[in-house]
Amino acid sequence: MRAIDSLYFWWEALRFRLVLEDLDAHDLKFTVDRPLQFANLTRLEVPGSPDVGWVRVTVTPSARNPFAFENHVIPRWKYW
Repeated sequence: MRAIDSLYFWWEALRFRLVLEDLDAHDLKFTVDRPLQFANLTRLEVPGSPDVGWVRVTVTPSARNPFAFENHVIPRWKYW
């Protein structure tokens, strides 16, 4: 089974909202979008080195868009 087929299976079976994290984007940008035709699937794409850090995800189940994302980049001088 391909990964996309597996994802679609679980999305159909459970009908809940999903966040798919795409690590280490080579175009070095922070992106939140809905690349597929699934209404309840949100993709979070985060940059890799040298822009390392963390992402705070806030979940509000009753909201129309339940996920809020905050990108936090650690300044290069702190880890090199």
